[in-house]
Order: sequence, then structure tokens, then C-alpha cells
Amino acid sequence: MPITPLHTALAVTRRPNDVLPRRGGSSPAAASEATPPAPASVLETPRAGFFYPRIIYGGGAQLDFLVPADPLISDGVIKGENVSLLGFQETLWVRHEPRLTLAFRIISRTNLIQIREWWREWASKGRQSEVILDRFDTCAGQYEYDVHNRTFTLAHCLYNPFEPRRFTPSRVLYSLQLVFRQGQDESVL
Repeated sequence: MPITPLHTALAVTRRPNDVLPRRGGSSPAAASEATPPAPASVLETPRAGFFYPRIIYGGGAQLDFLVPADPLISDGVIKGENVSLLGFQETLWVRHEPRLTLAFRIISRTNLIQIREWWREWASKGRQSEVILDRFDTCAGQYEYDVHNRTFTLAHCLYNPFEPRRFTPSRVLYSLQLVFRQGQDESVL
């Protein structure tokens, strides 16, 4: 069967350290360096330089995202403003608060079910989670990784309600956006 552009787009890409099989049998050294089995879907093939987040919650449970995220880091300010009776502007500044938005363009049904369980059992109740932006540590040199990869250790999920969007009627693929803020240590409050 000839290779068409569609087949080329769906081919699993090779990593630089992959060992190619030898012709005429395999040696024990080649067998020990064989590449791991291919993932179930091309969408689940991790690629270097992309953010594959991990959420740690509930005493060590982990939620690993199978597709890359598009992280957006913003620095919000917690403050109160008021205009006095004499017309003066009063501002009470409390602190800077980093915020994280994880946008996923394509999420499979399997991963979406896992995310929903985490959201219903943990995040929707206001409990804190730890968010690691790149669990494979392949994004060095990018601002988000260098500054914020492990910043969100006490993250509160602000995404309420849980609303994944199905963006194509012919396939079971969804898009999702999660918003977090770095919380305070609840044991000291």
C-alpha cells in the first residue's frame, strides 16, 4: 500500500535515541535497547518541548495528561479599592498571586473521564493540588518551565463548572481549559 499524506501524518515519530532493529536476527544487546511499545494512539505519543502536565492530589494520587497543554501564566494582584467620601482613591494591596491556565485542544474520552473524577472528588470541593507543568522535564529554556514548572504546589482549581467541549461531531475528542491559582498553606491559617 503506498504511503499517502494521511498515513505520513499518523506515523509514529522516532526519537533520536531509538535503536533501529538489525536485519537477520537480533543480538542480546539490541534486545535490551529495544524501543518501548508504541502508545495506543498517535495523540498519546509524548514529544520533547511540549508541556505534559501532572496533577498530584489526595496524598499522592497522580493525574497525568496524555496530550500536551498550552500553559498561560498570569500574575494577578489581590487588592481592594475604594473611593472615600472626600473623593480620594484608597487601595489596600495584599499580595501578588500567580495564576495558571492549562488549555487542552484535544483530550481523549479516557483522559477526560480521569480529569472529571479528579474534579468531582477533589478540585470542586476546594481542595489543593500540586501542578507540574512538564512531568517529562523536556521544556528547559522556555519561560513557563524555567520560572513556573513547580510553582503551583498549593493550587486551587478555579474552573467551575466542569465544561469540556466536543469540537468535532465525527470523533470523540474534547477540548478543555483548567484555571488554577496558587493558594496559601492551609495548615497555618
